[in-house]
Amino acid sequence: MSILQTMTPECMSVIQNNGNGKFLIIEDEPALNNLIAEIVQLGGYGVVKAYNSIEGMHIFRQQAQDILAVILDLGTSKIEKCELFYKIKEIKPDSKIFIMSGYMEDGVRAELTYSGAAGFIQKPFIKETITATLRSSIGTAAHTA
Repeated sequence: MSILQTMTPECMSVIQNNGNGKFLIIEDEPALNNLIAEIVQLGGYGVVKAYNSIEGMHIFRQQAQDILAVILDLGTSKIEKCELFYKIKEIKPDSKIFIMSGYMEDGVRAELTYSGAAGFIQKPFIKETITATLRSSIGTAAHTA
C-alpha cells in the first residue's frame, strides 16, 4: 500500500504548496529515501535524492539555487557528521536544513540548532511527524515565495 493511500486529509494538507522549489533528500536507506520523497512530492514539491553525503554535496553544489530545503540524515555521512551541514550553509547560508537521525547527542542538536537547522526529525518517525516538522519551517515560507 502506498503512503498516499494511508495519509489522512489533515496530514496531506500540512505541507501542500504551490509547487515552488524542491527538496534534496540525503538518506542512505532506499526505502526510507523513497518514503520521504513520496511525502514531500505529495506536498507539491520536487525531489532530488542522494544516497550518501558525497553524492548529496555534489547535487547541492550543482542545484543550490533550485533547492528549497534539505533533509539530511546524519547517519549517511561519509563526511564528518556535521560537516555536510556546514558545507551546505557555506554555499547557501539561508538553506533550510532538516536534520534526521535515530540518535543525536544533546550537544550536537544544540550546536545545529544554534547554527540554523530548520528542524529535527527523530527516527523512527510517522508520516505526520515529517509533515508537521516541514510545515513549521517551510509551509508558510512556500506560500509567500
